[in-house]
Amino acid sequence: MADLAQAISEVVGRPIALRLASPAEYRAFLLSGGTPESSAHVLLTIETGIAPEALFDDSRTLSRLSGRPTTPLRTVLRTWLRA
Repeated sequence: MADLAQAISEVVGRPIALRLASPAEYRAFLLSGGTPESSAHVLLTIETGIAPEALFDDSRTLSRLSGRPTTPLRTVLRTWLRA
């Protein structure tokens, strides 16, 4: 997540702070924003189940399976954030 915050900061041109929240804080945040209880439970379960760096993979498996290079993170962020 720190790498993602850094990449977003670079794309938007301003600091984006990473704030790690406890499961209780994250649940309260979701509910305060109008997320339904059942959806908040699913999101919380997913987030707490992901270990730090658990999604990191530099094996290039996705590129091999798709037959083309993957899109760099900063390119995706520029598209999503229109930066």
